Amino acid sequence: MRTVLLLLGALAEGRTWLSQTKQKPKQARRAPPPGAGVSPLDDAVARTTSVAAWFRGGPPPRHWVATLPNNYRGGALLGQGTVKKAFAVPNRTDVVLKTRVMHGGARQQTWAEVLYLEFLRGKAGVPKLHGAWQEKRSVYYVVQRLSVPLVENSEPSAAWLKTCRARPLETAVSLIEGVRSFADAGFFDAEHSLDGRKFALSKDGAVYLVDAPAPLATSPVRNVVDWVLRGTWKDRNATKDRTCLADKDCPRLREQGRGERVPGHKRAARETGGWCRNGRCAGIDARAHVYDLATRAWALPLILAEGRFSSQKAKQRLEQLIKRMRSEAPEDRPSLFFFRLEALSTLDAELAPAWPTVVTGDAAAVARAAAAAAWSQGAPPPRHWTTSSSTGYDLGPVLGEGARKKALTVVGRPDVLVKTRVRTSAHKVRSELAARAEVMYLELNRGRRGVPRLYGGWRDAREDRVYYVVQRAGSPIVVDEVSTVPSAAWLAFCRADPVGAATALVECFRSFTSSGYFMEDLHGAQFTLAGNDIYAIDAPETLPNAPVAAVLDWTARKGGTSWGGLKYVEMRLSVHQNCTVDGDCPATSDIELCAFRDCVPGWDQGAREARGWCRKGWCALVDARAHTYDLATRAWALPLMLKEGRFPSLHQKRRLEELIKRMRSEAPEDRPSLSDVLAALG
Repeated sequence: MRTVLLLLGALAEGRTWLSQTKQKPKQARRAPPPGAGVSPLDDAVARTTSVAAWFRGGPPPRHWVATLPNNYRGGALLGQGTVKKAFAVPNRTDVVLKTRVMHGGARQQTWAEVLYLEFLRGKAGVPKLHGAWQEKRSVYYVVQRLSVPLVENSEPSAAWLKTCRARPLETAVSLIEGVRSFADAGFFDAEHSLDGRKFALSKDGAVYLVDAPAPLATSPVRNVVDWVLRGTWKDRNATKDRTCLADKDCPRLREQGRGERVPGHKRAARETGGWCRNGRCAGIDARAHVYDLATRAWALPLILAEGRFSSQKAKQRLEQLIKRMRSEAPEDRPSLFFFRLEALSTLDAELAPAWPTVVTGDAAAVARAAAAAAWSQGAPPPRHWTTSSSTGYDLGPVLGEGARKKALTVVGRPDVLVKTRVRTSAHKVRSELAARAEVMYLELNRGRRGVPRLYGGWRDAREDRVYYVVQRAGSPIVVDEVSTVPSAAWLAFCRADPVGAATALVECFRSFTSSGYFMEDLHGAQFTLAGNDIYAIDAPETLPNAPVAAVLDWTARKGGTSWGGLKYVEMRLSVHQNCTVDGDCPATSDIELCAFRDCVPGWDQGAREARGWCRKGWCALVDARAHTYDLATRAWALPLMLKEGRFPSLHQKRRLEELIKRMRSEAPEDRPSLSDVLAALG
């Protein structure tokens, strides 16, 4: 901890102290949000993997705002290097358009930079990525424009010099934080060793690195980079551990801009030139950049020489800090990592999170689903998965088997089960795709009430099959698949707490319908009870307008060689269609239409639109409102609570009765939404 505060803590004049946090008022307890249990770093890796999947033919991330060349082409060339070039964007001063120069290695570098910008989205010193598209084997990407370099013609720019003089401590913090952003993400600027020409100032005085550094072998996304580039990424970091007899046996980095260093420190850190220590080559990591910050003439030495400090003591503290940062041995230099709020206390600044949450909601969930889809195509498993191999999973007897998937018990693990496609299916392609689609469904809806937890999975490359480990969520709410008889546990719950049972069931339905799914294979055996929660144990079908539909299409197309290029659209019921009579309109499956005779008398045909309904020349859409009708007409659903529930008052029972009546309305628009149903139950 002592070294944690040395680097930036030394910049803070006066005493260090723990900040006082304001107490927030208590809020009502809510269900965990989608993606609960996934850290911001895990989400960042998932987003990066979704971009890698896009490079492999998948859909662009939902949070990108620039995915087509419209309005981004035709600007003047701003600059060109050996790998990339940048263009102005017409009528836009806030962004630039970047792409590669036309040689083979440049394609690698531009792909890697897009992955870097996505991975570090929202971190200090990282330009904002607005989106990208691909044309003729080149990627074009739109990024934040930063046109004020720190170094021009080997000298500090006027803007940078002015900033260093006016706000030395704040400027030092911004510079260090910008370097720390990529360093603690496992990236290293091996090509340039912090060349000042590669850094720029924003309008608010923040420091940005405008060219992406390279991922170290320890970076959380290094294996993603390897996957998308098919193992062709050339590691220029020279960080691999090896034995040696002399310095010449150790790898060295080629340094650019050597003349930018202060007198007495004309070379980069000792280990970057090859250093044999006790028979082993010294590793090269972020500590080399600590040395760079203290020896580059445009960096901390410039701030020390030109800064107008508030006191001599503050200047002396920075001077002592620079001295320690120039230590020959990496372990003697202060670390850039684990920055703490105490270091910023005297600057009246707030600590930025190590991994900010910058993409939320559907966009983050779809990115996780895309990462799971990429895994099924050979990408690394999502970082937040706790299982990525079959080790420790001795499969037991089959627990259940359907037309496409089966569930197996795990010896010694009553809390989980393993699912995969059925072995003897005549439709291997569709069965395997159904299994992979369920993995995406579970990842998309992670953390939602009523969705079993996905722990991870593994692939069998020989059989082109995925296995995935999921929560074993209780027991069915009916005694068998074709029965309307509730299980003893479900009946007891409905009697003891009818409103609680209704809420659990409706929330389960809302979880999957709100993400674009519809359960066409609807019957009581599809649901289980665990504690006070109802779970849908099989993934529902995907509607064409579901957020994850494009990812599913890519998954099917990706298997074109081995699967025959299957186009995967499970349901077409939400597509607008002209009609003359009801027979012109598509209907759902017989099971959704009460084929198992599990509807209450008088309501045994399913929702009107689910049977095919021509209204004023257009087929009525089938969506979540059909399930509102189902919940009010299935004998094992709300009618069971109304019939068997022991309500605290007659008034509460009548409220449920009136609610069920509205839910049975013929016209979908006259039925309450599932959220309205929950509010009425509340």
